[in-house]
Amino acid sequence: MDTESNGRELFNPSEFIPDDSVDFSRVSAIASRWMFDFSFLSLCRHFREGGLDRFTTTRRTFEAISQGFRLRREQVQKQKIAAFLGGVLCGQQLDVVCEKENKVTPLMSAINVWETLKETVPDQTLHSSVSTLLYVQSVGVFLEKGQTAMASTALMWLEEKHCIPKNLSVKLSTLVARGDTYHPFMRNFSYQHLLEKVREFLDTFLAGKPPDFLLQKWTYDMDQCLRRGVWKHGEGNWRLMLLDYNFRGRTGTMLKDRWRILKRDFQAR
Repeated sequence: MDTESNGRELFNPSEFIPDDSVDFSRVSAIASRWMFDFSFLSLCRHFREGGLDRFTTTRRTFEAISQGFRLRREQVQKQKIAAFLGGVLCGQQLDVVCEKENKVTPLMSAINVWETLKETVPDQTLHSSVSTLLYVQSVGVFLEKGQTAMASTALMWLEEKHCIPKNLSVKLSTLVARGDTYHPFMRNFSYQHLLEKVREFLDTFLAGKPPDFLLQKWTYDMDQCLRRGVWKHGEGNWRLMLLDYNFRGRTGTMLKDRWRILKRDFQAR
């Protein structure tokens, strides 16, 4: 390598020889997955901080990364959660329309996504609480602006498109008819309360599914558990191994990838 007079080394491109033993497509896929997870974590952070501008910018990056590789099931979930968070965070912006043909507001859009995430929320009481808050706020956001006609339209949309509880529908209908923004019921189901519940959901979700790049390196004990799991259940039965051993937040796909590495390095026995 050449050296400048001041002692600094100069990079010589001709000395760079690609390592043919490295599967570049695999490395690229892992890097993309890490960038995807990092962008998702950044979205969650900006949501918690209420930083709409930063959230919007990061979401553009997140969506661009999402287009670069084939998404797995858990990544599709995160894509939906990102869309849900965007709808909630923009919930009080009445000039934003998510689906122009149907005039769907951000909170209405969030309701649509939230219903598809039911299996992602282990605590169904929490899922129900967030649903109720979304129903109330999708109507209440118009009441707060004195737009009773739009509040009535939002309620009609809920009744037609979603299984809003009858008693809740009647209560909201009464409040819309009165134009009652300051009723205790509305304060109990405020927008701030909605944000708190969504943050609670995020905490639970992230604790249960930590991103790959936050996981600690594979240990000898974990490799031993993987070997025993393959011996007991057979290669490919990763879900059964996850039930038997503690792999510290790893998924079945991660077990499969690790097993491939062990076999490649002749450490599978």
